[in-house]
Amino acid sequence: MRKFSDYLAEQLKDPEFRKEYDALEDWGKQIQAQIDARLAREASRRKPKISAESIRVKASL
Repeated sequence: MRKFSDYLAEQLKDPEFRKEYDALEDWGKQIQAQIDARLAREASRRKPKISAESIRVKASL
């Protein structure tokens, strides 16, 4: 039985296959960037909003 990595290496020698494979890789990177941006937005919404003034008020109590 052949390993997938061996099969892929063989297929990547074909210029047409390589072109399509590279195009999918670029697409995958774009999708991952969108996912990362969405996760960063969600994480920033969940951070507690603490101001320096609220810290000073609590410290003086």
